[in-house]
Amino acid sequence: MMDIQLKEVIEYLQKKGYECIPIDKRNGEFVDIDILTTICGKEIRLRCKFPKTFPYDFPKVYILEEFYKDIAPIPHIDKDFSICTFDKNVAIPNHREPLKLVEETISQAIKIIEDGIKGVNKEDFIEEFNSYWGNEALNEIEVWVLSTLDDYSQHLYFYCYEKIFYVSNDKFQLEEYLRCSKGVSINKENIKRCLYIPMKNRWYPPYPKTNKEVFLKVREEKEAFEAYYKFLKDRTEASLIIFSQQIKGEKYFGAWLHQPVQSPKGFRKGKVSPGLAYLMQYKDEEIIKLRVQLLDRRRLFNRGGDGTVLSNYTVSITGCGSIGSYLIQALAELGIYEFTLIDNQVLTSENIARHICGASDIYKWKTEAIKEQLIKHYPYIKCKSISRDVLEVLEDSLDIFNQCDINFIVVGSKSVEIKFLELFNQGKITKPLVIIWVEPFLLGGHAIIVQNKQDIESLIYDEEYRFKYSILVDGGKYTKKEAGCQSTYIPYSAFEARQFVYNFMDYFYNNHMIKETKGNYLFSWCGNLEWARRQNMMISDAWLSKSKRTVSVRRLDLDDQV
Repeated sequence: MMDIQLKEVIEYLQKKGYECIPIDKRNGEFVDIDILTTICGKEIRLRCKFPKTFPYDFPKVYILEEFYKDIAPIPHIDKDFSICTFDKNVAIPNHREPLKLVEETISQAIKIIEDGIKGVNKEDFIEEFNSYWGNEALNEIEVWVLSTLDDYSQHLYFYCYEKIFYVSNDKFQLEEYLRCSKGVSINKENIKRCLYIPMKNRWYPPYPKTNKEVFLKVREEKEAFEAYYKFLKDRTEASLIIFSQQIKGEKYFGAWLHQPVQSPKGFRKGKVSPGLAYLMQYKDEEIIKLRVQLLDRRRLFNRGGDGTVLSNYTVSITGCGSIGSYLIQALAELGIYEFTLIDNQVLTSENIARHICGASDIYKWKTEAIKEQLIKHYPYIKCKSISRDVLEVLEDSLDIFNQCDINFIVVGSKSVEIKFLELFNQGKITKPLVIIWVEPFLLGGHAIIVQNKQDIESLIYDEEYRFKYSILVDGGKYTKKEAGCQSTYIPYSAFEARQFVYNFMDYFYNNHMIKETKGNYLFSWCGNLEWARRQNMMISDAWLSKSKRTVSVRRLDLDDQV
């Protein structure tokens, strides 16, 4: 801000009754203003700093530390003594009137201090508990919670790696997350136990700082204290405690560490009395406060969606190529968290242009590569990887498919699809099947949803085993071969693959996963038919007049169009 601009601001504020002092001269320019004011009979000195983006951004108002000490604690004041005047995600600065913008910001800062001194905004401490507790926490260490924590005390597992405590209620989940996301192979002996306690009473600043203060604070609640005392009993090593408070249906989390203690005289080695240790021998030892990051499914879907998750579904996906990988991604985005992936191929350079895995995953089993991608992104996911031929799995491990709620088959192989249908009609597979395949250039994508026993083959194939409802006539002539190789593949782009998968999942999610519609259905979707017409490709009569991205759903067990 230039001196002339600052001069205008000072003159304007002085007319409004503020006592202003220009300060912080840089490169010959005054860039800050100190404002002397009286709030609730107390003399307060504020500092107004102007960002380079002013007036398109709010000025920042601070209370000087020596003045804050006399009135602390007050909500909405950060550890650098800046005052949170406006929520930038909601409020928009009026850049056309910069002088009024400064006045409004200072007025809001004064109101926050005034409300804090009077205690009228005390409850804001609770709603912003994470921030206030975090302000007192050790900056370089955090707690990352991978599991959903409910309304009861429980022992959890944790592993400390690179100054982060990774916490889960499942040892295997902890190991898998660190292996997939960090490349860490855990020494199981280093997996420790910690405690989670939900607190019913609200904690307001100033928060407890010492062993004694926090021990007495927890003792105010019988259930939490019983779990806390039992956990600390006979523990001489450092103790990690995670706790929560609940207000308006939301949980607020914090954590602390009790430093290691020694067995007092008269006690056997390794034995300790929590009351003696934390109320007497180590009463003045300060706890280490820690910030908590929640990475569990409930928190992530509540924050990043409408809070709806498909909590009761487990799925198998046979075929982890491009369509299979996008299907898995879509299922994860819908909240599915238990997967069984089956595929006996490795990822190659030919795959990565239309696959959720990339060049860094070349020569990995597709099932393992996708598993790592899922767990890196969604820490709560449980994923079983089977890198075998599915026909072998069907021969000796049929229970895998009956333990899942839905079995997706995305292999593009008629023999595999027929085998699944046979086993379903024989009653050996009892859970629904969804068979998915696509046509060249993804001008067509299809899915058969099988929930009732039926001779589906005779309904959808002619005598020469050609699909009766193809969108593209003679699609076989558009398949391609790799140079120097006899294997064929169907050309289509990642963009079209995603379009098809998300259109199908939109239908399937709403009609079969939420409403649980019964029956057998054929879902068909057409791609960019306008492009196909320009290429003089032959389109079947049923689809000749259709627009691109059109969906058709036929009920097979009633042979009805819906």
